[in-house]
Amino acid sequence: MDRATSANRDPLAFDDPTRFDIGRPNANEHLALGHGRHAGRGGHLAKLEIKALVRALLARVSHIEPVEEHRRINSSIRGLDLLVVHVVE
Repeated sequence: MDRATSANRDPLAFDDPTRFDIGRPNANEHLALGHGRHAGRGGHLAKLEIKALVRALLARVSHIEPVEEHRRINSSIRGLDLLVVHVVE
């Protein structure tokens, strides 16, 4: 398997690349949703699910605001690692 097609199973990037280990030190360097040549349908599905979740939340609450500063995810995908909010129903 060459590096261009190995993605999450790249032996040069991951120790024991075929073993699932969520606690590995470089776990945030994965390509689970992919980008570039590794992009797949999973990323599009995740975006649709998040939009549906936010729409459902906003339909049920009268007010939502951040309580503290958000933290961005350290990964190849864009997003938030932490967002603490106060919700008023």
